[in-house]
Amino acid sequence: MKGQNSFSEKGLGTQYSNFNDLAEIENRFVPNSIVKDWFLRASLLNESGASFLNSIEVSKKIKNNFITIRYTPGKIKEFSFLQNQTFISGDTSSISFQTGITYQEVFGIRYDYKFFNWLNAGISSRYFSQNIKEENISAVFSDSLFLSRLSEEQNIKNWKNDLFVSISPYENLSLSIATSNLYVIRDGASSSYDLKFPKSFLLSFDYLPFRNISLSGVIESNYAFLLGFNSWKNFEIGSFGIGSNYFSSKDADVNVNGLIASIKYQYGDLGFSISALKYFNKPIGSESHSQFVKNRISSITNNRFSSDKLYAEIYFALNSKPEQKVKILSVERIEKIFPIISEEYASMPFAEIRVVNLTGDFVNVKPSSQIYVLNKERIYSPSVSISPYDTVVIPFYSNIDIDYSTKKTELSFVNFYITTDNSSIDDEIQKPILINGINAWSGNVNHLKYFVTKDFSYSSEFSKKILLENKSHLSSVDERVLTFEKIKLIFNKVFPQMLYVSDPNASYDYVQFPKETIQLRGGDCDDFAVCFSSLLESIGIETAFVDYSEEQKISHVNILVNTELSTEEAYLITGNDLKYIIRKNSAGEDQIWIPIETTVLTDFYDAWNVGVEKFNSEAIQGLGLSKGKVYIIDVY
Repeated sequence: MKGQNSFSEKGLGTQYSNFNDLAEIENRFVPNSIVKDWFLRASLLNESGASFLNSIEVSKKIKNNFITIRYTPGKIKEFSFLQNQTFISGDTSSISFQTGITYQEVFGIRYDYKFFNWLNAGISSRYFSQNIKEENISAVFSDSLFLSRLSEEQNIKNWKNDLFVSISPYENLSLSIATSNLYVIRDGASSSYDLKFPKSFLLSFDYLPFRNISLSGVIESNYAFLLGFNSWKNFEIGSFGIGSNYFSSKDADVNVNGLIASIKYQYGDLGFSISALKYFNKPIGSESHSQFVKNRISSITNNRFSSDKLYAEIYFALNSKPEQKVKILSVERIEKIFPIISEEYASMPFAEIRVVNLTGDFVNVKPSSQIYVLNKERIYSPSVSISPYDTVVIPFYSNIDIDYSTKKTELSFVNFYITTDNSSIDDEIQKPILINGINAWSGNVNHLKYFVTKDFSYSSEFSKKILLENKSHLSSVDERVLTFEKIKLIFNKVFPQMLYVSDPNASYDYVQFPKETIQLRGGDCDDFAVCFSSLLESIGIETAFVDYSEEQKISHVNILVNTELSTEEAYLITGNDLKYIIRKNSAGEDQIWIPIETTVLTDFYDAWNVGVEKFNSEAIQGLGLSKGKVYIIDVY
């Protein structure tokens, strides 16, 4: 039989496959979609009243690799012929000579690899033996001549090798293409009784129109085909199913077609099935020697001589690890890391992963990640509940080690882990991630506060030293303007010595720490704003950043400083009510705040005047605050 040598003889292929993995050169091998770790399967065959072991299969999964080995003692077919010639002995009795032929598929092995969730491919190899015994006559000379029957035996070995590839464009549809008899390796002299290995290819599909019904089919290039369906229903005591497949092909000049009907039961990892194969054509009981030699056969199991069969099967999935409940489908987003804002990553996700629930139950997912260089151990993100068979995007958060101090940008890796109710990892994936240097800035003015607090101890000592040097002056001023005097003293001590320079890496995304700015005596607007804010905040004076956003241009930053004067005390520092703004402090009290342009490196009053002019022009008169072009960000 030409076609059925590649088809499932029991009609059980799809009830195991979950309908998304038809990567089989032949359905009689275990589909890799059900192999979680180890898989064992054995079948018994009853044909013509005789029962015997048909096959034993063992499958193993190693990551994305699948290996199946099958021993098939039941795949055997024997033929016996009387040769045309006879010998008439001296007593006029005739002697006929016999030819005995035994074909057997001894074992098979298959390997395939899953490249993606939707693509896998592999190779299969099956070993066939062929034994031929022919009787002839031989003359023996001694004191007299007599004739002796002589038996000659020939053994031929064949390795049949094929390839396959399978794709799953949709969750409920699988398509595959496979070869049949692509490359046959022969060991032994040719014989007129050889098995035929006609080359062909097969197209297969497996379609799930409904959750509990599947349709499947195989079409071979020599016009053989198989079409069928499987259906099952789940109960508390297990799953019950039925299946039916119709097949048709040609063996020599004889049509070989029939029906395969099966019933099956599965409880957990243990399953049973009984299948009946009924041929519509009557098997050939006898055929002349010359006809057999002319036509031969191409399948041991299904050919023009085959009779009805009954199969009983048992299988068991042996898992040394828990069954996978969820799977990572894709990484939707990974942000580059700015170590200076490490606190933000506890509430701001740095990555998002798409995950699918593989089960029919609600699953509680525990995501975690570990960024090499930044994390000494896995960091867990909030748990997420996923509905049956649903897909969700899970955010990942992190907690960066605070002692990270590398200044250069480096490429690292992050491992994403997905666990469920058990402690073992259901799925994981590794992706590259860019880690910026410790001075890198995202451009978000909200994040400048982390640069302010980085050198707090240094800033505090530096500011206190300035105030100590001016202790006599500070002790003589009105206590109400003491904070204002401190602001003025610190500015005049530090910034007139500064030089405005661009970022060392010629971009706006690099911010110096206060200590670096003071030691280098130079920087740009964000460096000066951060430095002045840190010097004041470290001694308890509140500040805020003013972000002047400009479309398609680098934003400008200066600061507001809280003088701690009440609204009634503003006259103590100025008689011009346009030189200050009234806003609340951290305690919710209205106080006098003044804008300072830290890039004005002459003296405090010049910096105050320029800061006021810019704030009034862009934030107030230009409606920058109301239009969202100017933002005030408190440091506290």
